[in-house]
Amino acid sequence: MPEFDAAKSSKLGPMDSVIRERTTQDGALVADTDVVVPLANGGTDWPASYVDIYAMSESSASATIATWNVWAAGSGRSPQNIPEDWGLEFDAYTHDSWNIGTRPVCARSNAFWQDGEVYEWSIDFLTGTKGNTQSYLDDAIVSDSCKVLDTTVGVGAPRMIDNLSSGEVQVATYIRTDRGNGSSNPAGYYYQAVSHDCPWNATSACMGLNSARSFPLGEKSRPVFSWSTSPTRYFPGCYRWSVGNDPYAINCATGE
Repeated sequence: MPEFDAAKSSKLGPMDSVIRERTTQDGALVADTDVVVPLANGGTDWPASYVDIYAMSESSASATIATWNVWAAGSGRSPQNIPEDWGLEFDAYTHDSWNIGTRPVCARSNAFWQDGEVYEWSIDFLTGTKGNTQSYLDDAIVSDSCKVLDTTVGVGAPRMIDNLSSGEVQVATYIRTDRGNGSSNPAGYYYQAVSHDCPWNATSACMGLNSARSFPLGEKSRPVFSWSTSPTRYFPGCYRWSVGNDPYAINCATGE
């Protein structure tokens, strides 16, 4: 996939983004053209402005991670600001410092609170969609560090996520796994922009293959909190975060 035109990106205004117009003829690529377009929601940023995270043990055998992500009206944030040939991932993870190695060969087997095999997942677009969002489960964890266990879902076409008339966007995610052998782990949550390197719909096999590609809107990874930040947050556990504030624990039953 051709690289983003860095010279053109330096000429963008604060309210502009870039999409790539792809021209094909008889199924063959003819040209890629970068086109400047206005950002959505009157803003310049793409991660959510508010999120609730619920990591809970539904039973002794089941672990769930559910999130409610809100891009507030007038916040200048919207998933529609992400360039057309980039995807958006919602990444919740746990960390085990003692689990050395690279998957699938790990020193400690199933040492995390959640298991690596996801058997149920969903992404719900609570404010609607404008077309195919290309939702997918990122289950390509082979060659990942054994110290981290990601539970990630993604959207290959975030510009297809619709908003309310006010500009607000809401997206809920849900992942269920078996329970691992760990009772609790340091945890983290972040938003990640990934290069759309799939020929058609997004899948975990081809999203983010071009990891060296520069993201036109700055940092590709935007953490809400990290396992290494103080105070440490743990899964299972429930947390609330908003822009400009530190995440804090909430009651998993009441959300307060």
